[in-house]
Amino acid sequence: MIGADVLDELYAADPPDFVATRSRLAKEAREAGDRESAARIGSLRKPGVAAWAVNRLVRDRPVEVEALLDVGRRMREAQSRLDMSRLKELRADRERVLESFTRAARFVADSHGHPLSVDAAAGVRSTAVAALADEAAADAVAGGMLVRTLDYAGFGEVDVSDAVAERVVQASRPASPRGEVEPRTHDDTDRADDPTDAARGAEAADTEAGEARNAEAEGAATSSAVPSSSSAPSSRGPSSRATSRPGASGRQTSDRKVVQAEASRRRHLARCREELDRTDQELARASLVEAEARRCAEKASRRRDELALLLQTAEQEADAAARAATEATGEREDAARAHAQARAALDAAVAEPSVEGTLGEAPASR
Repeated sequence: MIGADVLDELYAADPPDFVATRSRLAKEAREAGDRESAARIGSLRKPGVAAWAVNRLVRDRPVEVEALLDVGRRMREAQSRLDMSRLKELRADRERVLESFTRAARFVADSHGHPLSVDAAAGVRSTAVAALADEAAADAVAGGMLVRTLDYAGFGEVDVSDAVAERVVQASRPASPRGEVEPRTHDDTDRADDPTDAARGAEAADTEAGEARNAEAEGAATSSAVPSSSSAPSSRGPSSRATSRPGASGRQTSDRKVVQAEASRRRHLARCREELDRTDQELARASLVEAEARRCAEKASRRRDELALLLQTAEQEADAAARAATEATGEREDAARAHAQARAALDAAVAEPSVEGTLGEAPASR
């Protein structure tokens, strides 16, 4: 069986690195003596760019994925109740999460150096639509191991039979012989870690132990009621049965304690997993807030620099205008002085007696 960590590492790899990563993991399994797992790893399909972007989004932006899955759960619940008014209310949420999911996938793909084409972005959106409509498709998306995109025809179920790497591996795994413990897959681990399932397992174990004790007591009563066919004492007399019953009871008690301890461990593991998921979502949400704040800060910084440059230019222009105004004032004052001098010269010229008048008056005096 292929381990979940191997699948996670492989389907987290960027498209150009997938084949090399698959070869390395298969080689490691082969060197460890697990030729069957090596063969299965080597047969795992490389996801398309759109499927890879969805897988990467599950790891890099889990908040976007959870928002999509949450709206899908609410829509399917309303659909099961034929609540048309509720479905109408959720229409805006549906469009919002689809747009956000596709935009986030584009951002993640860009950040890894593999921008999505128009067709790839359409594949991401169709996968998100399928996850909204079908629970199996939602689980496939949440697993982060898609090998192809998903499509929803508008009715019926979404075909995910060959869309998820883990499902392909599980389908090819032989059944375990009776009495042997089946190796746990990633899905098995999630179910085992469920506190409710663990509690039910402990109760079932207690019930089985009680039934075994009752059956043993009934068998003892029946054997004592049947007359012996021989007067010779049986090799399994009362003392023998008394000895065997406490041993069986001790084993049952021990088994019950083991089951209870395992149930307690699983409940604790489930609580730890839940806390890890919660803190992971908070971290992702804080990362988004931080990234948005940094973008706003960078934008404000660029605007501040632009305004500082404009201010500097305006100050230079104001200084130049002030110097020009000063020069203009000086020129105006010079012009005013020249005008005053010209006016004075004109007034003086007007005030002087004319030469003709002076010449006319001279003979009369003689």
